[in-house]
Amino acid sequence: MIWETRTKNRICAAVTAAALSVFLLAPASGAPSKEKPEQILLFGLQAFRDRLYEPAADLLRRYLSLWPVGKEAATARYFLGMSLSRSGMRKDAAAAFQEFLRNHGKDSRADKVRFLLGEALEKLGRQQEAAEAYAAVAPGPYRIEAIYRLAALRMALEKWKEAEAALLAFLKGAGADARVPGALYEWAFVLDRMGNAKAETAYRDVLERYPKHPRRRLARRRLGFLLLKKGLYAEAEETFTKLIAAHPGEGRSGRVLIARAEGRYALKKFPLAAMDFEKGLALELPPAERKNAEEGRAAAWWEAKRYPEAVSAYRVLFDRKGAGAEVRIRFLYSLARAGGCTEKERERLRGGLQKIREDVKASAPNGFLLAECLRQAGMTPVAVQEFQGLADRFPGENEGILAALRVAENHERAGKRKEAADWYERAIRAAMGKDRKNPLPHPPEMLKDLRQAALRAAFLRFELGDCGGALRVLRDFPHKTMPEGARAEVAALRGECALRKGDIKQAQLYFGQVLTGRRRSALAAHARFQLAVLAEGKSAKKDAVRNWEETLPLLPAALQREGWLRLGRLHKKTGDLANARKWLLKFAQDKGVDLERRRKTWLLLARDAAALNRWDEAEEALSNWDALKPLVRAEGLHLWTLVRFRAGKCEAAIETAARGHSEQTEDAVRRELLQMHASCLLRLKRFAQALPLLREAIRLSPDDADLRLVLAETLELTGKKKAAELVYEGILALVPGGGDQYRAALRLAALRRDRGDLSAALDAYQVAAQSKRPDVGAAARYETGRLMERQKKRAEALALYEKLAAGPVGASRWGRAARWRAAALYEKNGEWEKALAHYLVLARMGQGAKEASVETAQAAARAQELQSYLESVRRRVERIKKLEPALR
Repeated sequence: MIWETRTKNRICAAVTAAALSVFLLAPASGAPSKEKPEQILLFGLQAFRDRLYEPAADLLRRYLSLWPVGKEAATARYFLGMSLSRSGMRKDAAAAFQEFLRNHGKDSRADKVRFLLGEALEKLGRQQEAAEAYAAVAPGPYRIEAIYRLAALRMALEKWKEAEAALLAFLKGAGADARVPGALYEWAFVLDRMGNAKAETAYRDVLERYPKHPRRRLARRRLGFLLLKKGLYAEAEETFTKLIAAHPGEGRSGRVLIARAEGRYALKKFPLAAMDFEKGLALELPPAERKNAEEGRAAAWWEAKRYPEAVSAYRVLFDRKGAGAEVRIRFLYSLARAGGCTEKERERLRGGLQKIREDVKASAPNGFLLAECLRQAGMTPVAVQEFQGLADRFPGENEGILAALRVAENHERAGKRKEAADWYERAIRAAMGKDRKNPLPHPPEMLKDLRQAALRAAFLRFELGDCGGALRVLRDFPHKTMPEGARAEVAALRGECALRKGDIKQAQLYFGQVLTGRRRSALAAHARFQLAVLAEGKSAKKDAVRNWEETLPLLPAALQREGWLRLGRLHKKTGDLANARKWLLKFAQDKGVDLERRRKTWLLLARDAAALNRWDEAEEALSNWDALKPLVRAEGLHLWTLVRFRAGKCEAAIETAARGHSEQTEDAVRRELLQMHASCLLRLKRFAQALPLLREAIRLSPDDADLRLVLAETLELTGKKKAAELVYEGILALVPGGGDQYRAALRLAALRRDRGDLSAALDAYQVAAQSKRPDVGAAARYETGRLMERQKKRAEALALYEKLAAGPVGASRWGRAARWRAAALYEKNGEWEKALAHYLVLARMGQGAKEASVETAQAAARAQELQSYLESVRRRVERIKKLEPALR
């Protein structure tokens, strides 16, 4: 059926099109006589029904051009506009609809045409004209749609009042129209844009009536902003919170977060507000909103007393050009409260210092805050200036008094004791006022600071040698402030002054008064300590030891440590080294002792142990000393190297010596370190490494022949014989007639001999021969004989060997060697009896020494050979003698 219907429609359309083509192509000149209006209109309407809109439009135009006021003109104009509209020719359609309305305004189809005209004009972008067309539609089937579209156009044109009227008209007549929820939101939106108070109610209506409204999110957002604007902060916060919960994406909206933050801030929910400001600032915001949000964040953290966060927030505002006084003061206050007045803020404080000074000039608390912050930031000179200015501007106020105390403390740290005492006393005078019997009221903490200031001033005067001034400060301090404690303080100070004068009895009396009255435990401990010191000074050492041992348990930790040190020294003086070490070890091992004193004590223990050859104890003490990282290491490293060297720990000694001679400045000690370092290297046969150390040691002690001798011998061991010769020659020139000269001469002679310079070698041997040491003088004389042999001076050599063998060193290695050479020479000369005599002597020598025992055997064997030979000669001679008479 569908196929048949479509086929019929196509056939009809084809027939209609064919007829139209014939009709439209007919000559125009014959139209009045041949064409009938009903036919043209009929074909035009038929073409419209067949959706042949362009031919239909042409036919209807032709009809109207021929019969513009015909009885069917209204129909022709109506369908002309419809044909043009449906063929997409909106401009022509609009013109056709306007023409229809001009000629047929009372036609029953006029409202539909008005609606269609508005639609065409709207699509053409002629919004104002379209709105006028929609507005002209009378009540009826097209009225509601026209009003709805009119409202949309007026909203687009931002004609909010007319849009509101249109939306109200739509809502009034729409009934169950599905667009009512949307229109209700748009009405609220228009009211919102108009600034009408009814917008809030309208948004609420949308949210209450339509829980699933597509624009519920926008409605809730706008409601939140309206509530915030009206100052309904609790409702605004709740609305924004629900919005974010229902639509998590709103939590990434900077404007929403900032708005909720403003509501929370107004409700004094400062931490929550600050966190919302932080989140909002992490998102994109217009510059003006960002600036306001930054200010809000800083204020919220400030009100929440979250000063570390406030510092970060106010730092941004502080760095901004044109920052106000409140920003600067709050930044400063936050820094101080957060402990942020550090070197990191130094440049920022320095850059804004002049303006901050002006901001706080009239306020003592803020002025003190600035000065204290500068002090903590390490800007001490500037801080002191601020404190001084504060003390001058507000002398009687608490901050001015505290500022004077800060100046005093700074002078004391700088070692300016007189200035410190003056400022302490100035602070006390300002705090007490004119009537010292009835001082001005101050907080308890300040009174405590003032009491401490009085004590500091008194003891500073004491340190300056002004005992009278010291006692005056304590006497003048109000009795009400420290009634009985003052007596103990004064007694202690009088005791110290008596000590200074050398009045031992008075000192003991005053320190005893400290112990009998009410006093601070620290003061009593100090008094006990001083009494023990006094007893030590006047008593026998053993009594002093006993006195300290009784006093120690009553002392606080700090003074106990001093007691350990004194006990250790006392035991050392009495010769009780074991107990001395015990107490000194306690002192050195206690981490509460000043580092430098611990280092010195470890060194003392190391020296004592080294003096007793207790190398392990010395090593332990020096290891502990080194672990404390002393600033001056030279003395300790020298001692440590010596300990390790004496203990035979060469590798360890090399390590400490290398550290020591790189730090040591004293030439004599540095030379010793170099010498021990080199000696250890030589022991380990690391000759090449020892050479530069020996040369440096000789540079520091150029007249030390021993060092030169070691250097020369080391050069020989490394194969640098020419350089060794030069050093040996230098020793000969340096120490005429000394023992080192003879040893040097002996080695020099050997080197010259080895390179073939026998004459020069002989000269050097003759110098060495003068030594009384057998290993030098005897060796030189023996080697001289060997050289004479090489020069064919056998008689001189033999005489020298005989003298050496018969002399005091005859039994020594060199005496025996000389006897062997003499025996050999006698054999060469055929003087067998003399040779035999030497071999027989050699055979009797060598008791105990292995090499001598070998020589004994060799000499005995040779002696036997010679004796056998001589016996055979004797027999031969006797036979010859017997034959002589017969031969005659």
